[in-house]
Amino acid sequence: MKLTEEQLKAKLFSKLQEDYNAFLDKLLNGDRELLKCSVKELSVKSDMMLEFEYFPPLDGDNLKAILGKKHPLDYLYKEWDNNAETIDDDIHWAIVEIAEKEAERLEIHKSEPER
Repeated sequence: MKLTEEQLKAKLFSKLQEDYNAFLDKLLNGDRELLKCSVKELSVKSDMMLEFEYFPPLDGDNLKAILGKKHPLDYLYKEWDNNAETIDDDIHWAIVEIAEKEAERLEIHKSEPER
């Protein structure tokens, strides 16, 4: 049975929430130094979660590209952090940009002939 886009969005949000909860558990059960080093990550991941909850930024192939990630929130954060100088400052558009690049990468990989 093929899932509707709304069902895919709900599935992605559930995966994001699992990632976020695991991240929070790690912070709460870690030492103070871990917490101090993770303030930026906590802030950005919290902003990303708010975007997905209130203004879901992804649809179509972009949604599927991120949904395919084992840990989508970690993936989005790492891509955002690694490309902070070149990616959009607005979290909403940064997520869209990351997802578009991943969807494009998957499409190129899919269309490459097998060897």
